[in-house]
Amino acid sequence: MKSVPLVRPVFFSIPVIRLLYLFETKPEVGGRCKVAPYFFCCIAALSSSVAAQPPKGYTLTFSDDFRSVTTIDLDQTETAGFRWYVKPFFHGSATARSALSFGPYGLLMAPMAGEVAQLSTAGPADNATGYVGTVFRGGAYFEARIAFRPTVVSHPKAWPGFWTMAIEHLAGKGADQAPEGVRGFADFIEADIFEYDTAFAGVNTYGGVVHDWSGVYKKTCSPESYCDTSSIKRGYQWVIRLSPDVDWTKYHTFGLLWQPPRKGRLGTVQYFFDGKPMKDALAWMPGQPFSVIDRQGLVVILSTGADNPMHVQWVRVWQQRN
Repeated sequence: MKSVPLVRPVFFSIPVIRLLYLFETKPEVGGRCKVAPYFFCCIAALSSSVAAQPPKGYTLTFSDDFRSVTTIDLDQTETAGFRWYVKPFFHGSATARSALSFGPYGLLMAPMAGEVAQLSTAGPADNATGYVGTVFRGGAYFEARIAFRPTVVSHPKAWPGFWTMAIEHLAGKGADQAPEGVRGFADFIEADIFEYDTAFAGVNTYGGVVHDWSGVYKKTCSPESYCDTSSIKRGYQWVIRLSPDVDWTKYHTFGLLWQPPRKGRLGTVQYFFDGKPMKDALAWMPGQPFSVIDRQGLVVILSTGADNPMHVQWVRVWQQRN
């Protein structure tokens, strides 16, 4: 990776006072760049793990390396043409500009106390579909390159995450209605690609879970919002355990391959870390739990909580040409 001169200008969207906070919480990078103000120089020293190669027949359909603020709808215009939207679908405040900063080595998401930072490839809009932006249908390989500092992660404040959810639910237009269910009976997917919510299992772990949410809101499985048929309940190991010496302050690549059933092949979801499959694929047949994913579109979401800075070098999505 090319070195960056210390005098190279870097655009920050955050005030000077906030910069001091971020420098104090920057990842450790082996001491190769000890001058705190040159934050993105430090990021340049992070490892360059190899991205996974998507299956044959897949092409890149979405990509962002966060070198420009113009890919994010920071002004909440709710118009097409952006790769990311800051306004959440259901509740909570839009991600503050001060929670995001940009440079030649990607994006830093660092919300302050009481804040959550979230970027989604689609956002709410006052139109017939209820959303604007990009969703992914019919299978895809999702991948992001992320670094964070595990010693400062505080789970009650939300944790670093890279995940997806069905737009049919997020848009709130009733498109998540189960065909066989009573009126208001929803069925929708959430696929969590990476969540650092597994500290109980060790620093060298992260979570990867697929949820098939269903039911009438706050009724079918009250007091829970929906019934959860998760991959955990199907006996699928959700804690992904890595080498004890994994260094989260260096960039690593998190991936998920979703393949719908075709020509007698089962539908599957497979997790990847630095290009290597992490566990057996979760599989389903049409009509079985998790098969709802094959008729829904997924929104990609990046998120983290207060005092949990997360660095994202890029996000990419590949899909089959047909």
